[in-house]
Amino acid sequence: MPIYVWWQINKTGDVTLILKDKLKHTDKVISYCSDMWDAIRDEHIEVFGMSHAFEDYMRQLAKVGIKKANFAISQNGLDKTWLKIQERELKDMESVKKHNDYKTKLILERALGITINPKTYTVMEYYTAIQVAQENATHGRGN
Repeated sequence: MPIYVWWQINKTGDVTLILKDKLKHTDKVISYCSDMWDAIRDEHIEVFGMSHAFEDYMRQLAKVGIKKANFAISQNGLDKTWLKIQERELKDMESVKKHNDYKTKLILERALGITINPKTYTVMEYYTAIQVAQENATHGRGN
């Protein structure tokens, strides 16, 4: 899968982007794509692990869920305020992520002396390149 498609699915949540052919988006097609996307993400996490940023995002998402539940139960104004704070922090994390894809691409290109075309460079190649760049930096072999 090209890294561009990976970025777009993560950005938009449109799992039908994994299809090469544009099929009618029936419930069956969307369900199939969703199952495939879950399998792809599970494999990605198995191979590359979770980034600290992703772990932080998931923790924040859980906090928002807890605050929503608290507010739904209590209808307390203070719980609503805490919910808004947690949602704002989550939104801030999401806006930072939007800009990181191309920034990371530029850093990789400089660090490894390569050019990355997001529409042809695969997810496996991209995240392997990140690992290589990190190893090079750790061992003092960065450019």
